[in-house]
Order: sequence, then C-alpha cells, then structure tokens
Amino acid sequence: MEDKNRLHTNGFLGNLSRAFALLSTSTILLMLLVILIGYFCRALRISLSGVNEATEFLVLIGIFLGFAYVQYGKTHIKMELFTPFYPLWLKTAVGKLSSFMALLFFSAIMYGGIIMVCESYATGEYEVGLRGVPMWIVRAFIPIGSFAVVLVSIGELFPGIAGSVFRKTP
Repeated sequence: MEDKNRLHTNGFLGNLSRAFALLSTSTILLMLLVILIGYFCRALRISLSGVNEATEFLVLIGIFLGFAYVQYGKTHIKMELFTPFYPLWLKTAVGKLSSFMALLFFSAIMYGGIIMVCESYATGEYEVGLRGVPMWIVRAFIPIGSFAVVLVSIGELFPGIAGSVFRKTP
C-alpha cells in the first residue's frame, strides 16, 4: 500500500536523502579500507598513526549522513506491537508525532552541533593522532546531517508546503 503523503522519490527530499545515503555508504567503505590498511601495517610492523581516529571520524560522518535516508524511508527501528490494531486516524497521528519528535530532536542536535563546530573552529582544535585534520571539519557533519533530517521531517509534517517548495520543475 502506497503512502499518499509521501513525496515523490525523485523529488528534492528523496534525492537529498538518497545522496546522503550514498555518501554514508561511501564513508563506511572508506572506513573498511582504513581498517584494512591499519591491519596490514600492524602485521608488517609498520608504524601508522591515526587509524583509530580516522575510523571514529568516518563512523560519525557515516551515521549522521545516513539519518536523512532512514527518516525519509521510514526504515528506522520501531516496534509494531500495538500499531496494527490502531484505527487509521491514530496510525496517522502516531506517524505525525514521530516526524514531529524527529524534528525537535534533530533541531536540538543541529543547534548543539553548530555551537560545537564554531567553538572547535575558534579554538583551532585538532585530533592528537591526526594533526592535519581540524576537528571542526569532522564535526560539521553533525549539523549537516541533522539539517537534512529536519528538512525531511518538515516534508513529512507539511506535505503540501514541502511539495510546493521542493517540487522538481520540468
């Protein structure tokens, strides 16, 4: 059964969430490559610093870029114990409440992330293991990913507004 309130998958929000999902997958593949290189360097007794830090950064980037796709596709973890017995109006209300809670939660994360990025940039913070990578660059993915989830949540809460603002012109 198709959801009538869902925006077209080729619309702006669908393309944005799909692009972020591809970037998230790319970071996971890059993380696997970094771990593999680190493993072989250890096996060959070659000193390579920053493998753990790079892996941590890639995990953070991959997770926050993937949230928009999860929210757009409604594929997040949920327990459907009682919802099959709900009437249609209550299922719709629960869906809207879920989108509203995601909007509030990720707005707060985005706000805190922006503050964290600004403080990291102002102090010139660097990770100990990776001297060449400023922390604000890595932390910038927190508000970027959160902003994408906020856009998707607004699109779910107000499909008429989102459809007119994010409509793909022919």
